[in-house]
Amino acid sequence: MVYLKTTKIIDKKIIKIESKGLGRFIRFQIFMEPNNQSKNNQTTPRWLFSTNVNIVILSLFVIYSVVRFLKEGAETGVNLVSPIGSISLLLILLTKKYFPNSIIAKKFKIIIGLWLILIITLLSLLTFFRYQEIKQERLEPGQEKMVSAIDYINRAEVESNNVKKAFDEGKDIRTQPFSDNLQSALSYATKATELDSTNPEIWFRRGNIYSQFIGIAVGAEEWALKSYQKASELAPDNQLYRQKVEELTKNEIANWETYRNEEYGFEIKYPNQYINSDFASGKTPEVIILSAPSSKIDEDCFYYPYPDYPQWGIMNKGKIKLNNIDFCLSEAADAGLGSVFPTYYYTTKYNDNYFVIKFETRRVGNCDAYYDSTEQSECEEFQKNIGEIIEKPIENIVSTFKFLK
Repeated sequence: MVYLKTTKIIDKKIIKIESKGLGRFIRFQIFMEPNNQSKNNQTTPRWLFSTNVNIVILSLFVIYSVVRFLKEGAETGVNLVSPIGSISLLLILLTKKYFPNSIIAKKFKIIIGLWLILIITLLSLLTFFRYQEIKQERLEPGQEKMVSAIDYINRAEVESNNVKKAFDEGKDIRTQPFSDNLQSALSYATKATELDSTNPEIWFRRGNIYSQFIGIAVGAEEWALKSYQKASELAPDNQLYRQKVEELTKNEIANWETYRNEEYGFEIKYPNQYINSDFASGKTPEVIILSAPSSKIDEDCFYYPYPDYPQWGIMNKGKIKLNNIDFCLSEAADAGLGSVFPTYYYTTKYNDNYFVIKFETRRVGNCDAYYDSTEQSECEEFQKNIGEIIEKPIENIVSTFKFLK
């Protein structure tokens, strides 16, 4: 029986060898230093636990989270918590590495635990409050479009304010980024009215946006007036909407031609071109004066250009009051070569005479000729807005008609 017991120190490892019986049993027991890895973790790459690597990765995340916060703002709580949390963790790691005797280094595990608790608590609270907001913001069916329209009109106002500020400062708005701001403002405003076309406030705010571009963009005054008119049409009792329409109408009319007839005592103003479209046109208005009674005027004051065929191609569209004058509106229409030729007659009586204001117009009959072309969508949009493009400008002209006595 041989009993051998030896102890050797090799590379700072304590190796204890015990032998019982000649070669019958040998047991090795290795005692690692406290700072060394256990046998099960010896295959794990050391770089994975390197403080330097963690600091580099965390620094990149800090840059990303800060850039995201500056770009998107604190729209969500995560955008705010991410940079705060990552920066604080980075400071903890840097302190542990470069100040090993500091309280943070000595209590590192406790501080990391507190940091995790704080971040998880913040995220939980933000999630809870966001859930409450979503519950309050739940919309009734059909309201989603209204909210989207308000969002678009808000964006349009921001862009238009940027353009107006640059213009007032004497900057060339034809250059970027101001030209992009201008296009974005117009695009957002149009999208808003498409999403919620029956909301007078959206149309009114669109009118305000176009008003800012008067003197900056061609046609801005015209589109501002149309937007205000649409708002006033949807909310006829709103005095502010009507006031805006009157203000712009006066500005527009100030540059019109004036026809004055002293013999019959009336006056009317008209622009050189009152239909602004590639799909329609209009001739200069004409005033027809007829002595009462007249075979061309029926008992209800409607005008018939063909007295022998009173119902031929004539449609009575009702009575309308403009500039405190009552008018009877008739419309005659002819067609040919893919076009329609509507003629509008506004008739009123003063003393012993009838006054008929005649408007001859032309417009495309349908959009078949533009099928599968870039102009097809423009033509279809024109067909939807004939009232705004043709009939509304005519009414604006008739509203300037007045008697001198």
